[in-house]
Amino acid sequence: TNLVYLSQSGAFMISRMSKLPNIEPLYAISIGNQIDLTASDYMNYFKDDDEAKVFGIYMEGFLPADGLALAEAAREIVKQEGKMIVLYKAGRTPEGRAATASHTASVAGDYIVARSILEEVGVIVAETIFEFENYVKNLSFLAHKVIRGNRIALISNAGFECVTMADNLKGDQEFVLADLTPKTIKRITNALKSLGIHRLQDVNNPLDTTPVADDAVFAECVSAMLEDEKVDCAVISPVPMSPAMQTLVPGRFHEENLYNPQSIVMRLIDIFHKTEKPFVVNIDAGDIFNPIEECLERAGVPTFRRADIAVQFLRKYINNRLRIRQQYAE
Repeated sequence: TNLVYLSQSGAFMISRMSKLPNIEPLYAISIGNQIDLTASDYMNYFKDDDEAKVFGIYMEGFLPADGLALAEAAREIVKQEGKMIVLYKAGRTPEGRAATASHTASVAGDYIVARSILEEVGVIVAETIFEFENYVKNLSFLAHKVIRGNRIALISNAGFECVTMADNLKGDQEFVLADLTPKTIKRITNALKSLGIHRLQDVNNPLDTTPVADDAVFAECVSAMLEDEKVDCAVISPVPMSPAMQTLVPGRFHEENLYNPQSIVMRLIDIFHKTEKPFVVNIDAGDIFNPIEECLERAGVPTFRRADIAVQFLRKYINNRLRIRQQYAE
């Protein structure tokens, strides 16, 4: 893949690799106490590697002056289109710094200062390990997409998800709901008309297709929104419990088959690999629907299990790239 792991803890690194089996990194390097090479040495080495697109870094502490050297190397990396750095900084508290001293004997430093400097040059500093994992995995899947702006399309077959997604458009960074063109509205209306949904729902963004929408109708609406010139990205959230869609593995007591080429899962995979626009999929459902997530991720499609987390991820990613582009173009 396009991922490089750089970690002060070998256990942290192999634990993340174990939890993300669908992603085999280009390199996975445990630097320990940096007795010979430092974090910035490795980042300077990799900054001109065209294959390395996403860097997942776990740091407990920097050797003297190496935090600034790492930031300088990071600046040169993120200036390159499609390259991203996600960093989790441990040793944030007095207790954590004491544990760092006994672990790698490195200088933990001031977390707020380190975070401010790294974010200023364009590094995504993860708040939690869960967030770190989400970013490492899903940025790898999105590395080759083209980012044009922050106009987003939202689509679900459930009203509550449309509301939840819309509620998460604002924050430190913001999304703008895309204004769909008349051509797109007509195309979606025609798709909904085939099942009579147009009598129940107006065509808006966010778009609620209702649970009546089947695999073909939902996928056609997704395609229409992504092909709209006013749409830059999307969050797509088909709640899989609708019997109108094929979202279950084959079984004795139903006729669904999520592996059928005509299922919504397979259609979304096809759409993802055909479009240059970044989008993520959300599957907000229980364990019986885990095979959907597994199928999508094996195909390289960013997948979440909560609509708010999906929107927050894409919002932070898109706006980070736009800020970097503007910052280094000046």
